Amino acid sequence: LDTTESATKSVIDSRTIDEIPLNGRNYLDLIQLTPGVIVNSDARSDLSSLDTSGAVMGERAGNISYLIDGQENNDDFHGGVFQTFTQDAIKEFEVIDTGFKAEFGGGSAAIVNVVSKSGTNAVHGDTFLFVRNDALDSSDVSGSPPPKLERYDYGGTLGLPIRRDVSWFFGSLEAVQQSSGTLFPPNIPVSLSAGEDFNQVPTTDNVRAFGKYTQKLTEHNEMRTSLSWTRANLHHQLNDPLALPSAGTNSLTNTWLGSIGATSILGVHTVLDGAFSVRAQNFGQNQGLKLGTSYSIFFLDDSSSFDFGPEPGSIQLLEQRYYAARAVLSYLPSERHSAKFGSEYIRTRANGVNGQDLENVIVTTHDLFDLYGVNSFQIPQGIAFLHSGDNISKLRNNGITFFAQDDWRVVPRLTLSGGLRYDFDSEFDAKRNLAPRLGLAWSPDQKTVIRSSLGLFFDRYRMGLAQPVPQFGGYNGAAAGELDYPRLADDDLLPYPGSLGAFAANLGNPYFLNSRFGIPNGALVTANDIQSFTGLAPAAFAAAVNTYLGTLTTSPFTPVDFSPETGFLRNNMTVATEVLIARPFRTSYNNTFTVALQRELTPGLSISVTYVRRSIRDITGLRITNLSSASAAAGTPISTDGGPLQLTYGPWYDGKYSAFLLVIDKRFSHHFQLEASYTYGKSTDDLLNSNLGLG
Repeated sequence: LDTTESATKSVIDSRTIDEIPLNGRNYLDLIQLTPGVIVNSDARSDLSSLDTSGAVMGERAGNISYLIDGQENNDDFHGGVFQTFTQDAIKEFEVIDTGFKAEFGGGSAAIVNVVSKSGTNAVHGDTFLFVRNDALDSSDVSGSPPPKLERYDYGGTLGLPIRRDVSWFFGSLEAVQQSSGTLFPPNIPVSLSAGEDFNQVPTTDNVRAFGKYTQKLTEHNEMRTSLSWTRANLHHQLNDPLALPSAGTNSLTNTWLGSIGATSILGVHTVLDGAFSVRAQNFGQNQGLKLGTSYSIFFLDDSSSFDFGPEPGSIQLLEQRYYAARAVLSYLPSERHSAKFGSEYIRTRANGVNGQDLENVIVTTHDLFDLYGVNSFQIPQGIAFLHSGDNISKLRNNGITFFAQDDWRVVPRLTLSGGLRYDFDSEFDAKRNLAPRLGLAWSPDQKTVIRSSLGLFFDRYRMGLAQPVPQFGGYNGAAAGELDYPRLADDDLLPYPGSLGAFAANLGNPYFLNSRFGIPNGALVTANDIQSFTGLAPAAFAAAVNTYLGTLTTSPFTPVDFSPETGFLRNNMTVATEVLIARPFRTSYNNTFTVALQRELTPGLSISVTYVRRSIRDITGLRITNLSSASAAAGTPISTDGGPLQLTYGPWYDGKYSAFLLVIDKRFSHHFQLEASYTYGKSTDDLLNSNLGLG
């Protein structure tokens, strides 16, 4: 039992990492052994992917702060971990889910503190080869073979002295090569499957390299430096279960993390530790691919659905850079006191180029699609960039941190801890982010520990969340939507109010425009050939149609024109609305209280019960700030001032979490250990993850 620690945490050592089998050999999967924690440890690298899955004591998993050898390893764009390491290079890591001290910050959910291996005076190393193949798998579907899979994961580590008792080196190298089969939706129409290459196989080619050099400069000074690099090369990846091969993506990601640090013993009671690190990542997806049309088709007659063509917004570039400096002074005046003072500066930069995030949704029947193909009634929708440069993101931030903390053993069985942390992010413009932390650990007897903690925990600036906000340097996208009529109103099966299809439904005649302007029924009509049908230029034809529609109704309707994207006659629903920023802009944070009782029942057997209450405040997201209460009755958004709707990015949302955690830990002889946990909790918040992915 640890009788001096007030935080609730789990320590996972190299023995556990090595001996517990992990599918994919990602040591961070072991985080999920921590009660109350569910983590997505394999988030994608593309611009549209944010780590919003999973939860840590009610907080989103993307709000975890990751450290490697005391240096930040956070992806402030997507959330989650920035640089990955082979599990054979990890000595141990701890997960501090509640009550972490003032020296830890940059995340309001939890701290994952990773320590890498170092070289020693002994030459040591290992090699490994892990193979997975569908020949060794069973199928979940009776009578069907398992999905195709070939995976080879191989590499090794090496640690050795450069100069005995003076300098040491440790390195690791790992390569992963995988090809896998894909399960496509059933009953694909022949008209769709004829244009697809089902021989394309999703492949992965990853490399991870890590090197660490440590040198003892003098009796009281030590220097360390490390460099890691990963490359993820993915081909024909399908991110949607309804996707056909043409919707696959190809991407290449290169990630680097380098650091240099030193530790100096300044006196009998004083130790100074400082470090500087650089993180960099270059990501490119579908580079060299010509901009094609993305389609999603929904068949009304059997409710089947398929996606084909390039994935919307899949042509992307993203460059991330982080520069961090950290200094910590530890002061240990006696065995009863342990104090720390520190500061940190982080400069972050992310430049991105977003592809047009538009998808043409076709709503039809099998018979009509066999007749008209992709030139059927469709609804182009998504995020459009209306002006040059609107698709470019240039996000910047400067973060400054100061902290002080002290652990004081008041009496042999009572330890108090206290600290204060200050975080400032230049883009948040929040200057009052003071986070006090209090904790105690009391041991009434040698077999019992009572722990309690209370504190404020601020989140860090998440650049990915601000991506659609131009005032933060994000892209300037418009909510695009059209109703396109390649055959005029012939195959429009969704008569939206005020649309061309609504006129056809009211008249009971889908060919009313064909009759009016002498166009053959079912003919394909575009801006390029409308003059050959009617003798009218595209603009003149659209004006004539609008004039004619005005004679058919006294109610408001959406005028038509020709779409510059598709060339078809359309009702344009696009709204060019700039995303505004709430002022003042507050940083997301939580107020967490915990109390825990741990008891050793017998030698090697302990049980703990923990209560956690977490109040989450100022979760950031988008909100229509001038939405009228009359919108619900009208069935459509209405502004309070009669003007355009104002989308505003700000700290609008809150959440609550409370839980009881039960953990039983049993250590057997002969190298066996058993741990079981149960969490009974309730988590609520008022921000949906569908809120433009900003959840």
